[in-house]
Amino acid sequence: MVSEIRTSADYRIEFRANESYLYVRVEGLKDGAEISKKYWKALLDESRERNSSYLLVEVKLTDTMSAAEVYEIAKFVAETAPDGTKIAYVDRRHYHQELNRFGNLVANNRGLNSRVFDSVDEAEIWLLAN
Repeated sequence: MVSEIRTSADYRIEFRANESYLYVRVEGLKDGAEISKKYWKALLDESRERNSSYLLVEVKLTDTMSAAEVYEIAKFVAETAPDGTKIAYVDRRHYHQELNRFGNLVANNRGLNSRVFDSVDEAEIWLLAN
C-alpha cells in the first residue's frame, strides 16, 4: 500500500488505499467543528477521486468537541458522503466513545452506514462484512 500524506496547520491526514477500502488516519492537537469539516471534506473528496466507497477512518486528535459540534459534524458527513458510503470510525480514546456513539447515531439516522470501533482490526472486519 502506498501512503499519501497531506498536512495543514491543524491536522495531518494519511491516505492508504488497498483493493477493498481507503484507510485514513487523521492526527492533530486541535479539534472543533470547522477543523473536522475540513478534514472530513478532504477525506470524502479523496474517496470520490479513488472511487472507494468503503472508508476506515482512524482519528488521533487531542481536543474534545461538544455534543453540539459532534451533531453538526455527523450531520455534515451524512449529507456530504456519496450514496453507498460505508465508514468504520476508530478512536482509541475511550473517553470520547460516548460522543462518538452519539455522532454515529446522528449519521445513521440520516442514512449513513457507519459504526464506531475501539480497534482497527474490529473496524476492518465490520467494514468488509457483507
